[in-house]
Amino acid sequence: MKNPAKKTITCALLLLCCIANPALASDSTTIIHAGHLLATPGDRLMERQSIVIEGGRITGIHDGFLQATEARVTGNAEIIDLSGHYVLPGLIDAHAHLTVPESYTGLDDYLRDFVAVRAEEAALVGYANAMKLLRAGFTTIRSVGSYSLAVPALRDAINKGILPGPRILTSTSPMSVSGGADDIHGFRPEIMALRTPAGICDGADGCRKTVRLLVKHGADVIKVVTTRWFDPMKLSWLGPEQLSKQPLEFTEQELRVIVDEAHRLGRKVAAHADSAEAIKAALRAGADSIEHGSFPDEEALRLYTEHNAYWVPTLGNYAKPHGTISPTAGDYRARVRADDHIVKMLAEARRMGVKVVTGSDALAYARDQSAIELALLVEVGFTGMEAIVAATVNAAGLLGLADQIGTLETGKAADIVAVDENPLENIEALLDIKFVMRDGDVYRAERVSD
Repeated sequence: MKNPAKKTITCALLLLCCIANPALASDSTTIIHAGHLLATPGDRLMERQSIVIEGGRITGIHDGFLQATEARVTGNAEIIDLSGHYVLPGLIDAHAHLTVPESYTGLDDYLRDFVAVRAEEAALVGYANAMKLLRAGFTTIRSVGSYSLAVPALRDAINKGILPGPRILTSTSPMSVSGGADDIHGFRPEIMALRTPAGICDGADGCRKTVRLLVKHGADVIKVVTTRWFDPMKLSWLGPEQLSKQPLEFTEQELRVIVDEAHRLGRKVAAHADSAEAIKAALRAGADSIEHGSFPDEEALRLYTEHNAYWVPTLGNYAKPHGTISPTAGDYRARVRADDHIVKMLAEARRMGVKVVTGSDALAYARDQSAIELALLVEVGFTGMEAIVAATVNAAGLLGLADQIGTLETGKAADIVAVDENPLENIEALLDIKFVMRDGDVYRAERVSD
């Protein structure tokens, strides 16, 4: 039987060590003995492999369990024994909202904090959430929407080595039309005059200027919200029937300008779209990914493949068990299984070869349970391998980082996770990550080398 107290103490000590010295793996060579290695998701599982790491990068993968002398390394070599584990690339969460606290219970919390929370507090919340995701195996996170510059500041602090943490990409403020989905309102006009989001724009010239402004503020990706997600009159979430009928809020000309300017500046475009009309308009405009994409028709699915675009379905949005205290993966799976629409649309997307990517979104899961998103893909008909591809290979392609992450190969970042069970046979094994390494630094190491 596991000892929760011992586990908590071990994790706390490990985190303190990370904060004191981010590089837990020494500057010398590290050799991981991987009992079962899924180096390239979509390819075969290999047995008894050694991963050699120097300077945060993989310098070689070899058959058998090498010792330092056999690997021809210089200086000291640390050996990490994962010979009894299943080892795979670090997972990627392509749709997160880092500054949203887990304590949110509904839209009223979200709207209140829009005007009440300081950027400094948002940064602290964002860091806490980022570390939870990292320790859950998500070594790379794309945060697609926050109304302050807290996430770019957090990203930069991690990149500079001031703080340990995951790799972060951010969209800063989402783009929306005046009075649109992310032009948050419902407060007194004088309050809103002080709190207009940076991403609000209208007309081709206004939208082009806003893309430039967001890039100036540090956006790695441009997030554009094409359909409404809440009712500003009733201050409530929209239901499935309402979402399926949401009209496109930007004009197609505005969308084309946004995509054109973003691509000219080297940024990809993530389009929040629920209705088939909005999904198709965003794909025709050249958006790189559709976020949520709740109600596609056959033409929309065809456009994904024609435009080489990605779909981030955020299944937890549909499957969140309301009224259940501490819902389990089984609770989520039962709920998504009961929705014929979700099962049908993902099965058709899989048949047509649409590239699906995992994203947890806000309010869907506790951050340390975000791998449930992979379990939901399996529940709607994907194989365990396909779900892992969605969280690694496909996600890295969407983020434009396929040359750095998503697979374990010579020259790529040493972003590595490990579990006790075979995730290809039991995808829920990824809910119990035992080992996490990001760029050669160890952030979790439970029962390793016991």
